Amino acid sequence: MARETQGNKLAFRPGSPAEIALAEFPGSVYKLPVRISTAHPFGFGLKARKLIPTPEPNTDTTMRPYNIAQPPSPYSPSLSRRRFLSAAASVAAAGILLPSNAPAAPAGLRIRKSLKWGMVKNPSLPLVEAFRKLKACGFDGVEPTCSQVKNADEWVAASQESGLAIDGVTGAGERGIEAALDLCKKLGGDSVLVTARTDPKKPYWDTWRETQSVIKAAAPHAGQVRVKILIENVWASFLISPLDMMRYVDEIGHPWVGVHFDVGNVMRWGVSEHWIQVLGKRIGKLDIKDYSLPVAMKEGMMAGFRAPLGEGSINWAGVREELAKIGFSGWAAAEVAAGDWDNLADLAKRMDKVLGLVS
Repeated sequence: MARETQGNKLAFRPGSPAEIALAEFPGSVYKLPVRISTAHPFGFGLKARKLIPTPEPNTDTTMRPYNIAQPPSPYSPSLSRRRFLSAAASVAAAGILLPSNAPAAPAGLRIRKSLKWGMVKNPSLPLVEAFRKLKACGFDGVEPTCSQVKNADEWVAASQESGLAIDGVTGAGERGIEAALDLCKKLGGDSVLVTARTDPKKPYWDTWRETQSVIKAAAPHAGQVRVKILIENVWASFLISPLDMMRYVDEIGHPWVGVHFDVGNVMRWGVSEHWIQVLGKRIGKLDIKDYSLPVAMKEGMMAGFRAPLGEGSINWAGVREELAKIGFSGWAAAEVAAGDWDNLADLAKRMDKVLGLVS
């Protein structure tokens, strides 16, 4: 059978007939042929004599948000056997190997620092003056909500005069995704943050399909204006695992839809660096905050966010390592409590430290 394996990763040799996908289970002697099937809700027909766990996703086999030719994830439930073989053949023809144990990227991430506009404690200043102060604090950009931008022309002028970029907007639900995309384009940004919220009174699958349909409807417009739709992981009891988020984005299957990964939000249910391993290139931007598990256990879940950046439970070394492995570069926005200018300057320095932007 024509295949090559590298550790726990699968790679096809150019020209090989990819008849099966081989899932290897770390720490196990079992190797299970997994035939793609639409009969199973996750797209797999499993044939084995012993019951063994569902295979881990191949984290490097990602839908590249900025490369429409990238083959779909083999973990998409809509991926038929025929489509999988076609995608595998296109990968082989292009000379691209599916997941490999490539070395990590060189140390030093190419990240620009932003923050949410709501963190500015004195927004009564003239906008251009507040932008200059943020620039002096060490920030490169700012992210307002759609409702905070009363006069888009004023925001554009302040950005141009101060040199502080408006890298994206949040709060797409206030105007609708397409209107938010248009506003972001006018402001000079490149992403709209979207959250997929759930109604606990609705069946889970109804929420899944309905929220996907809204994003799918707006995705063509995102491509037209060249502004990404990035879905954030939030505390909505929905998309609370990296596998959920991976599948959700892959089913949408549009090159201008990805993930706005909040490093701190996942600590309630998981481990930050694990999410990066799974989501890979789907991650378009970052939200930066810390979270203290001991404080949350003693004082309540929301209290965990009071941890100063770099002093909580997040393994920032692990986060940096995984970001380097996926070659992340782009924007990281602080999302913490509002503070005065001294506090914001200190926050910018803390971001430098946790993200490894300075030695």
